[in-house]
Amino acid sequence: STSHMSKQLYPNPSLLPSQKLTLVPSSFASKTSFPSSPPSIENKLKCNITLEEREETVLNILSSVSDPNLLNNISTPQGKAFNWIINQDELHICPNNLTHDLNQRYIMSVFYYSTVGDQWKNCSANTTTPCSPNWRNSNPKRWLSEFSECEWFGNKCNLSKKMIELKIEDINLSGTIPRELADLIDLEELKLERGSMSGTIPSSIGQLSNLREIDLDYQNLVGSLPDELFGLTKLTSIDLNDNALTGTLPGVIGNLVNLVFLQLNHNKFHGPIPNTTGNLEELETFLLNDNEFTGTIPQGVCDNFANRLFNLWADCAGNNPEIKNCTCCTFCFPYQP
Repeated sequence: STSHMSKQLYPNPSLLPSQKLTLVPSSFASKTSFPSSPPSIENKLKCNITLEEREETVLNILSSVSDPNLLNNISTPQGKAFNWIINQDELHICPNNLTHDLNQRYIMSVFYYSTVGDQWKNCSANTTTPCSPNWRNSNPKRWLSEFSECEWFGNKCNLSKKMIELKIEDINLSGTIPRELADLIDLEELKLERGSMSGTIPSSIGQLSNLREIDLDYQNLVGSLPDELFGLTKLTSIDLNDNALTGTLPGVIGNLVNLVFLQLNHNKFHGPIPNTTGNLEELETFLLNDNEFTGTIPQGVCDNFANRLFNLWADCAGNNPEIKNCTCCTFCFPYQP
């Protein structure tokens, strides 16, 4: 890993605008793990079925999103989310309700529990402190509240009430990124910044074919970039600086021809910069410094200064730079093993 000393010496690239650069425990008594009240006339009023029938039907529906074993385990984020949907959600969605998206509401509650939402500093379900407004909404709704998940802090839906943006920054996100987010197939922006999330970027992210921006900077993510990420050809921005990501950049990165912003600095990537990065003719910002990349910057990348590229940072300074002879780099950092 390289030192972050350079952060104190050089401008913080994350200040660059990303648009431009950029429990309730329950006992286990049966196959359905959460107890329900005995059948009664009152129980049938809300959904025209008993609570037991509702629970079983919801379990069957959500089993297409999550492993049933996880749904039936109250210690998992999936089990907690299922328990919340069945026993605590004041909206009390009926199965196959056309007004509310059961799967989407469940997925967002999985995200809450996966990122330890009870410890968030804003809009947590675990506090009565009013939600702080954000740039989008002067009156955001608390997570796991009775309001539509589209109104919860950091969320945005389209006119069809499908989630298109999940943008949360600096509220003490931790835990891991749940694979269930991949079922939000209309999602266009995924921005989860400045927290302590760990684990890997799930390969299921490749299902988000409409994704345009992904920003997971200043976390504790590890592992290599999933191959599936490079099949998301609508991506215009990848911002992953300040994690502990490893591995190499694959040649298929050249498939992301709409990419404008690529920020990978302050990680543990290694190996050469693939020649296919020269295919990224829309690229304006390419930040590679404070990694373990070696070799040279491909000529195709330098040629793109005639197109749009105007910001290229690499470890190309010092007596023995990792990146050699970078004549087109706009800023050279000394390599510090």
